[in-house]
Amino acid sequence: LDDVATKCKCDGLFSESRLCRNSEPYFGDQINVNDIPGNLCPGSNFSIGQVENFPFLERRGQDNPGKFIRWDEIECERSTYKGLLLVLQGGLHWKMNATETYENMIRPILDHQKYRDCFNRQKVRTIWLSATSQSTKLDDRFPHQSRASALAFEHEIQSLLDASQFAEGITTLDWWSMTADSPTSDGLHSLTDVNLAKTAQVLYLADRWPFHKFRRSETNEIQS
Repeated sequence: LDDVATKCKCDGLFSESRLCRNSEPYFGDQINVNDIPGNLCPGSNFSIGQVENFPFLERRGQDNPGKFIRWDEIECERSTYKGLLLVLQGGLHWKMNATETYENMIRPILDHQKYRDCFNRQKVRTIWLSATSQSTKLDDRFPHQSRASALAFEHEIQSLLDASQFAEGITTLDWWSMTADSPTSDGLHSLTDVNLAKTAQVLYLADRWPFHKFRRSETNEIQS
């Protein structure tokens, strides 16, 4: 950990380093996510509750992503429970295959009974973070992540999300233009200034919860 603290700084330059990824205590000591809303959105009344980061990196296809959500702590049936905000992003670890990403990452969450219950009570909003742009210098090494492949992936994912019975509760943040020519640490992952801009947009929506109303009537429920 001392070695990590010497090399890693919270400036985005080492954000994708294995040393950093495997040393949660370091970033936990440096960044308190509960402080972020006040820093980025002065006067915000939004507060972060349950935070989950899916540990998918080495377990693609081996775990149900829904099991990393603490469903037992989600109480949409309680009248004072404000709601559930899910922020999802994926694709790279499924080789930018939209069908695999949807079936293995997204569908298991949408199909969970708690999610359905929250949806029927109009107490869940899901934010899908679109694919970002890779430097063309990496196309030969990672052709499946090329800009053309990423755009095709996002088009397919949007079609799947739009066809879902939960489409009304899903909002997409499209960061393609923001990341097309932004500075990166490795040709793909953006540096801190871009990441802060992304965070601000997510918090902008969260602070305006529920940020859009369902068009369907409450009697038109998703069946269990």
